[in-house]
Amino acid sequence: MKKGRYTNISRFKRDVVLTRHRSTTGNYTYQQIQARKRIRKQAKIMNQMISKLNKYPTVKSLSKDILVESLKKSGMITKNGRVRTNLPTHLSTTDYRNIEKSYQRFIKSESSTPKGLRNIISRQRRDLLASTSNQEFVDSLSDREIMNFNRMYSDSAFDKLSRAVGSDLVKVLAEDAGQYKMKKEDFTKTILSYADSENDVELIQSANKIYDKYIKYLM
Repeated sequence: MKKGRYTNISRFKRDVVLTRHRSTTGNYTYQQIQARKRIRKQAKIMNQMISKLNKYPTVKSLSKDILVESLKKSGMITKNGRVRTNLPTHLSTTDYRNIEKSYQRFIKSESSTPKGLRNIISRQRRDLLASTSNQEFVDSLSDREIMNFNRMYSDSAFDKLSRAVGSDLVKVLAEDAGQYKMKKEDFTKTILSYADSENDVELIQSANKIYDKYIKYLM
C-alpha cells in the first residue's frame, strides 16, 4: 500500500475488494458488489427454508406456489422452485434493490415456515367457517384452495373492488360465490349492483379476475 494514498483502512479494504471482483466478474460498483453478496446469502437462507417446507407433505405443494408468487417479479426463481444464487451480470442498482426486498419479504413472511403455513391455513378455515357457517363446505376445501383464497386479499383487483364497495363486503360476496357455486357473470353483477355502477369497465375486469383466480377454485 503506497504511503499517503489511503486515509483509513475501510477505504483500502473497499478498493481491494472492488479490484479483485472486477478482475473476475466484471465492472461492478462497490455498492453492487456488496448487494450481490447479500443477495447470494439471502438466496442460500431461502433455499434452506424451502428444503424444510418440502419435508412436510401438507405444505410441500404450497411452498412453491407461494415462492413463485412472491418472487416472480424479480425473475430469480428456477423452474423447480429454488432461488437462484448465480446472479445475471447486467443488473442495475434498482434491480439489486428490488431483488433484495423480494427475498427479505419471503424470509420474514409467515408463509416461509411450516408452522407459519399451518397457522395461516387454520386461521383461514376458522374465518371461512365463521362467515359461512357451513362446516361441510369448509372441510371440503384442500389446503391449497385455502391458501389460494387467502392470497386474494393482497391482489390489486381485490383492492380495486374494496375501494368501490368495501373490503368486508367483497370478502363475504367472494365466500358466498364459492359456497353456492355462483357463476362469474352473477358474481360480477352483484359487485356492480353494490357499487351502483353497471358499466364500470375496471370494476368488471377486477371482479372477473377475482373470480377466475380465486373463487372458482372454491367450487
